[in-house]
Amino acid sequence: MMWGHFGDERNRERVDASDRHAPGMAAARGRNPTCPALTRALVAMCLTAAVLANVAAAKQATHVHRANTADVRPGEVDPITNPKRLTMFPVSTVGVLASQNSSLYSDLFDYAAANAGLTQWSVSAQKLQPGDSCQQSQRRRLAHGRVSTPDFEQAVCMTNFGITVYTSPLKINDGQRVTLSFPNPSTSTVGRNFDLAVGEILRRPNQDEQPQQMIVAAYANLQQRLQVDVILWKPGAGSQGGLEVAASYVGPADEAPTGDVAVTLGDYMNDGTLQIVTAADSSAGPGAGRIRLAAYRCSSDGSKHTLQRVGTSYAYDVPSGRPSSIGLASADFVGRGNEQFIVSYLAQRDGGIDQMLSLAYFDPAKLEQIGPPKAKTLIGPVAGNSYADLATGLFQFDPRTASPASDPFFQRQLAIAYVGPDARVMGRVLQVRDGSPPFFHVGPEAQFSSDRSPVETAGLGPMVAAGNFIGLKNDGIDPRHQLAVALPQRGDQPGRILPEIVVARVNNASFALDPVYRHRMPNYASSGLVFGVPIIAYDRGGDSLYLGNPAHITIQDMIDPQYVVGMPPRHVDALPDPGGDSPYKIINLLGGFGPSAFSVTLRDSADSTLTETSTSSSSSRFGGGLTQTVGSTVGGGFMNIANFETSLSVRTAASFETNSMERTLNSAYQSITTQKAATTTQDDHLVFNMRLIDIWRYPVYGVNRERSGRFPFYDIVIPGQLMEYSGGGLNYDWYNPSHQNYNATSYPEIPTQGLFATDIGTFSFRDEAGKTVEVAGKPLNSPIARAFDGNAQTFSLDYTRESGSSSEKSFSYSLSRSIDITTGFRASADVRMFSGSANYEGTVSLSDASNWESSVVAQRTMRNSRGITLDQPDVPGIASRAYHYQTLIYVTGNGGIKVAHGTDFLRSSGGSQWWKSTYGGRPDPALNLPWRMAYDPTQGAWTLAPQDEYFRLRGLTLTEALPDDVTGEYPPLLGGVDAGTKVRVVVPVHNYSLDTAAQKVVVAFAYRARAPGADRRGGPESASGREEGYVEFARSKPITIAPRGIANVDVLWDTANLGGSDAGTPYEFKITVDPDNAIPDKLHGSDPASGAQTIGHWPWNGGFWVFNAQTPGANSRREDLPQPPQAPGLTLSVPALAAARQAGEGSAVEGRGADVATVTIDMPAADRSLRRLIIGGIDTDGRRVALASRSLYGLGPGQHRFDIRLGAADGPVALVSLHAWMSSGALRGESRAGVSTQDVDAMHPGAKESNPTKGE
Repeated sequence: MMWGHFGDERNRERVDASDRHAPGMAAARGRNPTCPALTRALVAMCLTAAVLANVAAAKQATHVHRANTADVRPGEVDPITNPKRLTMFPVSTVGVLASQNSSLYSDLFDYAAANAGLTQWSVSAQKLQPGDSCQQSQRRRLAHGRVSTPDFEQAVCMTNFGITVYTSPLKINDGQRVTLSFPNPSTSTVGRNFDLAVGEILRRPNQDEQPQQMIVAAYANLQQRLQVDVILWKPGAGSQGGLEVAASYVGPADEAPTGDVAVTLGDYMNDGTLQIVTAADSSAGPGAGRIRLAAYRCSSDGSKHTLQRVGTSYAYDVPSGRPSSIGLASADFVGRGNEQFIVSYLAQRDGGIDQMLSLAYFDPAKLEQIGPPKAKTLIGPVAGNSYADLATGLFQFDPRTASPASDPFFQRQLAIAYVGPDARVMGRVLQVRDGSPPFFHVGPEAQFSSDRSPVETAGLGPMVAAGNFIGLKNDGIDPRHQLAVALPQRGDQPGRILPEIVVARVNNASFALDPVYRHRMPNYASSGLVFGVPIIAYDRGGDSLYLGNPAHITIQDMIDPQYVVGMPPRHVDALPDPGGDSPYKIINLLGGFGPSAFSVTLRDSADSTLTETSTSSSSSRFGGGLTQTVGSTVGGGFMNIANFETSLSVRTAASFETNSMERTLNSAYQSITTQKAATTTQDDHLVFNMRLIDIWRYPVYGVNRERSGRFPFYDIVIPGQLMEYSGGGLNYDWYNPSHQNYNATSYPEIPTQGLFATDIGTFSFRDEAGKTVEVAGKPLNSPIARAFDGNAQTFSLDYTRESGSSSEKSFSYSLSRSIDITTGFRASADVRMFSGSANYEGTVSLSDASNWESSVVAQRTMRNSRGITLDQPDVPGIASRAYHYQTLIYVTGNGGIKVAHGTDFLRSSGGSQWWKSTYGGRPDPALNLPWRMAYDPTQGAWTLAPQDEYFRLRGLTLTEALPDDVTGEYPPLLGGVDAGTKVRVVVPVHNYSLDTAAQKVVVAFAYRARAPGADRRGGPESASGREEGYVEFARSKPITIAPRGIANVDVLWDTANLGGSDAGTPYEFKITVDPDNAIPDKLHGSDPASGAQTIGHWPWNGGFWVFNAQTPGANSRREDLPQPPQAPGLTLSVPALAAARQAGEGSAVEGRGADVATVTIDMPAADRSLRRLIIGGIDTDGRRVALASRSLYGLGPGQHRFDIRLGAADGPVALVSLHAWMSSGALRGESRAGVSTQDVDAMHPGAKESNPTKGE
C-alpha cells in the first residue's frame, strides 16, 4: 500500500489556456512610431523560468492517488478566472465626446458626481489634439479600458480611420493621446460599419508585469470585408509607448458586411479568457435581412499573437428587412459564472415607417456553434431611421439571495434607450431569467427626454452607459449602477445638434427609472453628427478597486497545531554532586512511576471525549508591498507582506466580491469531525495537520496608499488538503515550547494577577437564551493553583459557566503565529509573465507582522466535553518538596485547543524552603535540552541520556541576516545557503533560578562540518570526539536574564569559503552558555557529565548545508530547458523492534534500546530546499500517528542515511504499518505531493524494509 501526503500532481508543466497556439492566420503586426506615449517605467526582475506545478486534489485516504484531470483543489486555479471580475468595486465618471460646430473642435468631457444624490456634478474637459483620427469625422464610437496603464481607465475613440487612446489622468487632463491609423481603412459611410471593445483578453500581463487590456476593433475594411484587429499597448523605452496591431482576421468575401458592425467580449466558455463575438449586417438587397454572428479566439505564445475564427458563422435572419442599429452586449445575465451575449437591432414593422427594437439572447454551449438564440423579445415602437443603444449593469442586488450556484453580485441586467415615434427618448431595464427556456423580464418604460426639448431622430438616437457614479460617496456603500444617457437635442439652428446628459437611478426591485440630473451643453452645438453623442461610464479617476496580475503562492507543509496538550510540570533533574560516588545526583519527584506518572487526559469526568468539527474556509486580506509589481513580493525569497490599513468604505466595497468568491470556494469544503482522548503519559501530546495552503496575491489599483505609504495587495487564502497526525511532541524538531520536559522550573511562572498564558484567543457560544456570547482572552476553566504534594488525586477541570460550560463552542483557525512552532515553511510562487511564467522558491512565516495574521482558514466547533481530567500519582515522601501548578485549557490565538501549565514554588508552605535552597540563591543560565533525562525501566531509575540525545537543543532558528523591508521581521531561511551568505542564528537562553538573576551571560556559537555517518546510531565517532573540531565564529554581548526568565540571543554567521570541495558541506552548531565559566557558582555547573545544561547541538539530523554554487531552490533565474526529472528516492528500514513485541504489547524503552528506523534518501542532485521528513504509521483505527519529524536544511547529491528514534517513549505501539514521507523540494520533476515510501508491516517483529520509492 502506498501512502502520500497531499496526493499526486496532475501536470508538472502547466500550460495556461492563453498559451495554446491555435493554427490559423498568421499574426499581423503594425506600428505607429510617430505617436506620443505615456511614461511607463519598466521593472527589471530576476526570474526563475520553471512553471509552477499543479497539485491535484488528494483524497483523505492512505494511498497516493493519480488524480483525474477534473479533480482540482479549490485553490489550484485562479479564484477570479473571469477577466471581467477583476473590478472588485466600480467607481465611474461619465465621459462625453462633444464638438463645437465640427469634429475639428472636439472635447472629451468628464462628469464626476459631487454627492451621493447625483444632483451635483463637477465637469472637466480635454481638447482633442491635431492628428487625432477622432477629429476627422463625426462618425465615431467611444469605449474605455485600462490600455496604457492599469491605474485608471482611458477613453478609446474609433473612427473609420483608426483608434485613439487618451492617456492623461483626470488630474492632469492635458489631452495626451496615442493614435493608431488603420493601414486599410474603409471609405464607406453606409451604416455604423465599425465598432470596438476593450478587455483583458488573455489574462497575460504586459512586458512591465502590469495588467494588459487589449482593444478589439471590428470594421468593414477598404475591400468591404469584415476585419477584426486585436490591438495592444507596447511600452517603450523611457516615456515612449504606442499601439500595435498584434493579430488580425479578415472574413470571407461572401460574408462581407453591407451595413452595421458590432463587437463584444466575454468569457463564454468559462476558461479564464475573453472570446470575441462580432455581428455584421450582411443583407443583400431588398427583402429579408441577415445578421452574421461569428466567434473568435486570440492566443499567444508570448511573442506572437494569433486571432482565429472558431467554426463557421451563424446566420441570424431578419424577415422584416435589413436591420439597423445593430448592437452587442455581453454579461453574465443569469448568474452562471460565464458570459452570455445579447444582440439588438432595429427593423421595420408591418411595412410602416416605425421600427421595433429586437433583442435576442444567446448562450452558446460551444463557440463552434453560437446560435440559435435562447430567448427573444420586442420593444417599441421606435421612431424610423433612428438609433437605439444598450448597456449592461448591476441594477438589482440583494446579497441575501446569494448562493454558490448563482451570485447576484456578478449578475447583470440590460438597459436600453430608444426614441419613440413621438420623438421622446425612452428607456427600460430588462432582466434575463433562467428557465426552460429562459425569457426576458421587461421593466417599466420611463422617459429620459424633456417635452420642452425635442430630440432629433433622423440618423440619430440616444446613447446609454451604466456605471456606479455614486461610488464611495455614500456611507451605505452600494455596488449597484446608475444610468447616464446622452440625448441628441435639436439646436436653435436647423441641422445643429447639442448634447444633453441625463442621469437616472434604477429601482432595485421594479427596475423603474428615476432621472435625477439633467445638463444641456448649449455651447457644443454642431452639425454633421451621426449615430448619437458618444458617452461612456468609466473609471477615469482611478477610484475603482481593480485587481492586477496575480502571483500564486503554494505552501505545501503548513503545520496547524490543532491540539497541544502539554505534559504537566513533572520534575526529574540531575544536580552536580562533587563529593558523591557519581558526578551527579538525581532529583526524582515522580517516585517509582517512571515517565508515565502525572498526566492530562482529554476526557471529562463523565467519560466524554472532546469532539471537534472543523470546516475549511477561504479568506482574504489586504497587504502592503514596496512596489506595485506582484513579482517583487515573492522574488526576494520571503513571501510575507505587511498589514495594510484601509478605510471602512474600501473594506465594505471589497466585501461584495470577497463574500461572493468565498461562498463559491467554501461550498467545496466538507466538515471533518475528530474525537480526541489523548493522554500525556510520556510527553506533550500533539494533534497537528500538515496543510497545503494556496494564496493568490493581486496588486490592487484604486486604493489610497497614503495611510501606509505602501502599495496595496489583495491576498486570497485558500486551504487545500490536509493530513492529520498525532503523537508526542518531543520527537518533532519544529515543536519548540518554552518549557523543558521533566523540568518544572522551566514552565512559566504563575503571576499574582492575570494569567501566565500569553496566547489565549477568542471563542463564542450560545447561552441559554440563544444569544451568541463572545469570550476573548479567557480560558475555558478556572485558573486554580493545585499542589503537587505526593497525594494521589484526580481533578476534573470543568469549563466555567462564563465560558459556556458544556455548550458547543465556536472558534476559527487562522494563519497567525503559534508560540510553540518556531519554523518557517517552504513556499513556491508562480507569476504569469508576458512570455510564459516565472517560478520563485522561498519561505513564509506566521507572525503578527504579516497581513495573513488573521486570515481564517477553518471554522471549528467543540462539543461533547465539559472539561478534562488531571491525574496526580501517589508519590510518598515528597511533601517537603511540594509545589503548586496551574492548568489552563483554552483556545489559542490561531484557533487550536491547548492545555498549558504554570508553576509556583514559593506558595507551598511545605515545599517552598526546599525549592529555595535547591533552586535559589544561585544563577542557572541554561539551554533547553528536552532529551537530557532518560528513564531506564530495567533498572527503574532515571539517568542522564546518552550524549547524542543529551545535547539536542530546542528552539534554535536560522533567518536571513537582515530584516524584511516590508514586514520588519527576519525571514526564516528557505533551506541551505550558498557559500558567502550571512546567516542569523538565534537561540533562546533560560535562567531556571527561582530568585537570582544570571548576569553577564555570554553565549558562544561554533560550527563544524558534520561527519559522514554522524546520523547513524553507533557511528564511527567516539563519545569524546563529539565535542571536537568546532570552530567558534561568534560570541554574544553580555546580557542579564531575570529569574525564571528567557532571552533570545542572536549572532551572524558568515559562510564564506565553507562550501567545501564538492557540491556542498553539511554543518552542525554547538551553542555554549558561559563558555569561559565566568559566572561563579552556577546551579548546574558547566560540566555535562554532572548535569550541566549549558551546551547544545543543532540540528538533530542532517546538518545545515552550505553549497558551493547556486543550486535548485535558490531564488535565481533558471532557464526552462528540457532536462530529465530529478526526483529523490526514499527508503524506510525498520529493524527488529526493541521489545520484539506484537503491536499493542508493552511500550518502547525510554532512552537506550529504543526503537529506531532508518530512512535513506537518494538525491540525484544538490537541493537547498527546506524539507520536512515524517516517519509515521497507521493505527488499527486508520488514524495517522507521527513518530518522528525532522526539518532538513538542504541535501547534497548522493545517499543520505538517517537513523531516527521512533517517539519519545511510545514507539510504534498498536500500529498496523509504518511509512516515511518527505516534502518536495525544488528539483525538476518532483511531485508537489512529496515522496512517500511503501508501507512497512509493523504487526510482526523482525527487520523490514520498503522498496525504494521516487517522487513522480
